[in-house]
Amino acid sequence: MKTFDYIVNVLVAIAAIVGTYSFATSSPTAARKAKAMLGVRIEAPAGVKWGDNSGTLVLALRAGCHFCEESMPFYRRLSDLSRNHQTATALLAIFPDKQATVEEIVKKNRLDIQFSPDVSLQSLNVTGTPTLLLVDSRGKVNKAWVGALSQAREDEVLKAIQSR
Repeated sequence: MKTFDYIVNVLVAIAAIVGTYSFATSSPTAARKAKAMLGVRIEAPAGVKWGDNSGTLVLALRAGCHFCEESMPFYRRLSDLSRNHQTATALLAIFPDKQATVEEIVKKNRLDIQFSPDVSLQSLNVTGTPTLLLVDSRGKVNKAWVGALSQAREDEVLKAIQSR
């Protein structure tokens, strides 16, 4: 009987994990939040000028964000593309966290991108992390992705930054 209980508990745990991940990657709430950001003009963080580039992909991240951490391989891939000049879109990671914390995250994950610490996410209309915003040279949000991204959504981001 103990074996049966153990198996049931493991199956319930697996179902909970799969359900949580599925919700986070395809949540109607995430889609609604992303859609609400489109066309909104946002202020650039201190030291950043949207007009310096034809477009900027803003990665809104936070220390301790589980989905941010899970997505680091994708962010590293974006960093590599930018460093190797395979995209005309600039990358900017913004964090509400302190400078030392952000530097540690960037170094630990080998991200070679510009970053801004101590940014109020609300000032950019970001309500959760991770959030990716494709911003034009005037600060207008042209595309937005909220939450953990599926492979298809990651491909959508790559296409958007490579087609600029």
